[in-house]
Amino acid sequence: MMPLFFYDKVSLMKLFYALSLGASLLLFLSPIIIGLIGVVVPAAGYFPALGAQAVSLSAFSDFFAQKSAFHALWLSLFVGMTASLLSVIACFSLMACGAQAGFGRVVLKWHRRIMGPLIALPHSTIAIALLFLLAPSGWLVRLVSPELTGWVRPPAFGFVPDQTGWLLIVGLMMKEIPFLLFIALAQSQRLALAPLQNLGNSFGYAPVVTWFYLIWPQIYRQMRLPVLAVLAYSLSVVDMTLILGPGLPPPLAVLVLQGFYDADLSARLPASAGAVLQIMVIIFAIGLWLIGERLCAFAMRFALAHGARLALLPSVISAVFLGISGAFVFVILGLCAIGLWAFANRWPFSAKWPSDFGLRFWQTEAAFGTIAGDTIVIALGASFFSAIIAAFWLEVLDALKWHRKMVIHVMSGLLFIPLFVPQISLLFGLQVALSWSYLDGYLLTVIFVHCLYILPYVWLILAPAYQGYEARYHMMAQTMGYGMMRHFWQVRLPILGHSFASAIILGVAVSIALYLPTIFAGAGRVSTITTEAVTLAASGARGPSAQAAFMQMLLPLCAFAVIRLLLRLRYGRFSAMQAHHN
Repeated sequence: MMPLFFYDKVSLMKLFYALSLGASLLLFLSPIIIGLIGVVVPAAGYFPALGAQAVSLSAFSDFFAQKSAFHALWLSLFVGMTASLLSVIACFSLMACGAQAGFGRVVLKWHRRIMGPLIALPHSTIAIALLFLLAPSGWLVRLVSPELTGWVRPPAFGFVPDQTGWLLIVGLMMKEIPFLLFIALAQSQRLALAPLQNLGNSFGYAPVVTWFYLIWPQIYRQMRLPVLAVLAYSLSVVDMTLILGPGLPPPLAVLVLQGFYDADLSARLPASAGAVLQIMVIIFAIGLWLIGERLCAFAMRFALAHGARLALLPSVISAVFLGISGAFVFVILGLCAIGLWAFANRWPFSAKWPSDFGLRFWQTEAAFGTIAGDTIVIALGASFFSAIIAAFWLEVLDALKWHRKMVIHVMSGLLFIPLFVPQISLLFGLQVALSWSYLDGYLLTVIFVHCLYILPYVWLILAPAYQGYEARYHMMAQTMGYGMMRHFWQVRLPILGHSFASAIILGVAVSIALYLPTIFAGAGRVSTITTEAVTLAASGARGPSAQAAFMQMLLPLCAFAVIRLLLRLRYGRFSAMQAHHN
């Protein structure tokens, strides 16, 4: 082997970049490996701290001994699969409606404006909005009482909590549809749609049918990974379930969480078995989804080969579109109800509006100021750190001159592992490791754990931006003697400023929405607005929970405005180059 001093400077730099890339990836993957080991080992019956030192399957038998175990498995599968499937159908319907001239495009434009802010809202905010609207004493009942119902007191029944799981499905859809539409629109801009549309028109297909046959399969192929991540999340959602139900019995993830919170420490072993089962449920559901994809592709090719015109498809798409619009109207009304309750001193039933507005809850809950500050610090810290790490990886890949497309696909698969592994399954084992090393309960620990869930989304935005970056800018920088850092700060960052801003804004929204990672990594000593909002909403404290939910809406919007302002002030003079790149 050639001695090290015989290598030139370029080779040594490439070696340093490769080692740095491998070390940082290992740092990212190590908590995932530790977390999985920390939950699989107790599920196998080995937990010396509780006196369990023999490997066995008794934890699984104890878990299935619970009366609600099998029903919890069915609820998880039903809610997750149904919400994900309906969200994909809704996303296609909105995109297909936009393909129609005139009214369809106008409607899609307005939906994009509405869904943009909805992406920034946490899942728990949507759940609280539906709770405030559909509860027995919610705003919807107040708006029609007593004129239409005759009720002068709240009824004994209501839509919340919903034991069937359908309200949870609607809540999940209201969060998943904006995200999937955002991904689909981004991918559609990278495809040459006009030739495909002209091809479909030349065969006499309606615009919606052309989208179904020719365009949507290509878009879906590029967004399969986010769709599967949405499926995995829907199968293991906790915060929305605690607010909307079902609760008796709950889905699998909530049942497992109850086992981890049980005062009897021996319940940790069957809870760990349930966490392992949650991973198996997700693997099974993804397998079903992929089989369904193959069946749908076969049916589509068969219909296309036989010249099926699908005359009813436009009518079905219009009906789906109307249903989506109605659901979003309900969510917007619920968000308005949050604003009313946050500033209502008194709102008796069945008054349609608060009888007195004020700051009673804001004055009595001064601790929310500290919690809001911690939330912003965690969100901004995790988002900026994730953007720095993602940019470093992409710069290193650019410098190494590797097969970028293949490597980026491999890294995308690795980075998306935390989104496919259920949070309840990963975080318990990680919490055990953090407590043993005395690292739990610190702000920096929460920031690091948040990065595990923010990095995939940041990568999802920055990787395509780097791939679309004009190589001539890099060549011009090299001719001027710019190194990697100078080229990044003075050329690449100004041109990709909008992409970095979008990545950080999305990271802030994801961080504020994280519930279980904050609960487990914070060890009860670090709280965010989301953890407080879920706790207060589940306990029925309407005024304080409205205040927390209102701050959940306000904080991402403030972060969005500040980041956009800083981007305009710092890189506004590069707007022409940014527009050309976009």
